[in-house]
Amino acid sequence: MTMIGFESIEIRVLDEGAPVKDTNVFVLDGTQDKGATKKADITGLTSEIIKTFGSNSVYHTNAKGVGDISVGLELVDIPFKVQNEILGRKKVDGLTSIGVDTEAPLCSLVIWSHDGKGQKIGIGFYKGRFSMEAIGVESKEKDNKELPTEKLTFVPMASDDNKTKGTYVSFATTDEEVTKLRQNLKIAA
Repeated sequence: MTMIGFESIEIRVLDEGAPVKDTNVFVLDGTQDKGATKKADITGLTSEIIKTFGSNSVYHTNAKGVGDISVGLELVDIPFKVQNEILGRKKVDGLTSIGVDTEAPLCSLVIWSHDGKGQKIGIGFYKGRFSMEAIGVESKEKDNKELPTEKLTFVPMASDDNKTKGTYVSFATTDEEVTKLRQNLKIAA
């Protein structure tokens, strides 16, 4: 499956409420002042292959399950409200703050792209938490530059819903699957 472009992401804060755009569902799709996507790196999709040697050769291999899955995202102009919601930042004395009680909420995530024929493709993660390890600033220079990217990491966990229990990631490659993926990730009702 070859993916062309990185169209958008949808993030769902997994609270008890129904999905509501800009409240617990956030879309970064290049809409002006709403953030855009630049790059996604998904690692750890397979577990380490363990070899058992016997009789002077590889007798058995074991590679069941997943590895240490992680999604590295490079995004542009993430709205501060979205950052605060998905990273668990809170207001303290009227200021957005990070402290000892800061904990990112559980979220689901879907990355949208297309294949070579223009069919929408989704890579969905059922549950996990976002982190933002650093914030960088640098001096303005004489020449114009691209907006800097902001780096977030999403660390998925296995789904605990009955129909998707134990699943970390699902792929949607048809229109019907795209609809189903959005429902399973609780992005759509």
